[in-house]
Amino acid sequence: MGRHAKMSFVYIVGLYVLLTLGGFTVLWLQWQSYNDARARAEAAQVNADLAEAYARVGMTSCGGHPCIKIDSKSQKWGGHGEYILVDEKK
Repeated sequence: MGRHAKMSFVYIVGLYVLLTLGGFTVLWLQWQSYNDARARAEAAQVNADLAEAYARVGMTSCGGHPCIKIDSKSQKWGGHGEYILVDEKK
C-alpha cells in the first residue's frame, strides 16, 4: 500500500511539473506573438506616414523612377542652399 501511495505522489508531482512547464511555454509563445504584432504595427505606422508624405508632395513615377513636384520659386535652405521647399498639393 505504501508503494502505491509513493508512486501516486510521484505521478501527481510529475503531472504538476509538466502542466507548469506547459503553462510557461504558452505564456512565452503569447509574449513572442505580442512582440511580433507590436513590431508589425510600428512598421505599418511608418508605412502609413510615408504614404501620407507621398500624397502630400505629389510623388509619382517619371519613366519608372520616383519623382516629385518641387517649388523652385521658394527660397533655398541649408548651409549651401542644397534644400528647397516641396510644393504640396492643396
